[in-house]
Amino acid sequence: MMKLSIIVPCYNVERYLERCLLSLVHQDLDATQYEVIVVDDGATDGSGAIADRFAAQYPQLKVIRQKNQGVSGARNNGLMNSSGKYVFFVDSDDFIAENSLGYLLEIAEQHDLDTLAFNFKPVPEDAVLEPLTKDDESPVSVMSGAEFISTTNPPAMAWWYMVKRSILEREQLQFPVGHMLEDAAFTPAVFLCSERMARIDTVCYYYVQRGSSIMHSIDHDHCIKLLSDYCYAYGSMDAMIEKYKGKMDASALSRLRSRRNSYIYFAAARALRLGVLSDLYRMLKAEGMLPVGALDQRDFPGMKWKVMKVLINCPALMRALGSIYKLIKR
Repeated sequence: MMKLSIIVPCYNVERYLERCLLSLVHQDLDATQYEVIVVDDGATDGSGAIADRFAAQYPQLKVIRQKNQGVSGARNNGLMNSSGKYVFFVDSDDFIAENSLGYLLEIAEQHDLDTLAFNFKPVPEDAVLEPLTKDDESPVSVMSGAEFISTTNPPAMAWWYMVKRSILEREQLQFPVGHMLEDAAFTPAVFLCSERMARIDTVCYYYVQRGSSIMHSIDHDHCIKLLSDYCYAYGSMDAMIEKYKGKMDASALSRLRSRRNSYIYFAAARALRLGVLSDLYRMLKAEGMLPVGALDQRDFPGMKWKVMKVLINCPALMRALGSIYKLIKR
């Protein structure tokens, strides 16, 4: 069996793709031990040509093409065509540390891990490739994924860990097509299904912060779509919690319920700034998501979150605050 499958969704990222792919082939693994699956999600720029050039030069890299479905559809397609023992999702505008894959797989296999998480570093768009700097001082602490959630507040992104493909197949875990915040329920479900999990402090992933990202867009239609997807993330988290609540203790359950609730808090803050509170409250009422619960103080400390809870659950107060915000902005 191939040791690792790296799945790279690709859509109109010609500015970043070469750096990403270079980081994936400049590795301390033989080409026969891993595969890089670039899923061309109907790109209309030069991304496809860049991927084809790399596939012609590096035997571990192959390209799959599909009509545009978004990052979730591309990840799902790549997963369906993967064959590695472990799966690693890498976004095409990001990159990983050079010569890091062999190091990660050695840890995963030595400790028979279901999931191995690692550290990541936000970097600017013009960042250059970096070599791996190992953190040899930190011992590898193995625990269940449920214990991990119970003791920490892990981010939701699917790119800061590798997971056994057998877990994804057994649990039929896929990304929701057509939605942003696609990692919301996927990542905690992966952890809750992992009996043996570890996280190391070594920085292996470089997250490129793009000002043009859709998550930073102020286009009205995109903002309404994002509000809808915040509500979708809440619902998908709720269903995931119900499905796996028998796997976690009260501490982990509190954290995940808090994470679920936080999507509405973030949606409300964005809706207030953009003057679309009425649209958000229509969504919340239609989905039966009011009143919104509290946040876990371990992860959301401070009085502001308690005040936010009161405001969100009183639409009249929120609308009044929105009116004041509009006056201040003028």
